[in-house]
Amino acid sequence: MNPTSDSSILPRGLRRTVHYHLGKDQSVYYFSVYDQQTLVGTVYLHDIDLQTGDALIGYHLFHAQDRGKGMGTKMLSLLQQYVVNETAIKRLIIITRYDNGASRGIALKCGFSELGGAWEDPENLVVYGWSVTRA
Repeated sequence: MNPTSDSSILPRGLRRTVHYHLGKDQSVYYFSVYDQQTLVGTVYLHDIDLQTGDALIGYHLFHAQDRGKGMGTKMLSLLQQYVVNETAIKRLIIITRYDNGASRGIALKCGFSELGGAWEDPENLVVYGWSVTRA
């Protein structure tokens, strides 16, 4: 792994460390999220399709006491900044459960649009999309 750290664009108290997938295709990018010196969560790009420009997003805060403080929204916002400035990705996709109000709220706060039910399980999973706009 090749970790790098960049605190120049992070909200006060958060630090980002990027770990690149060990595979040759670099199809997964993990971002470890810290509050001071404590690892609090992760956000990552996966299933990156260079032909379509689509990538899926996963995110997770590890402990309940860290939820509800805006960290999830900050994590996703930072990932969006990274995608715009450092990649050729054209669209980000989030798939979450309909009953996961927190995850759905994070997606909406970060400008994602609801696209409908996921083909894998349209009754329980919902898809959100965000088209990347570059200057």
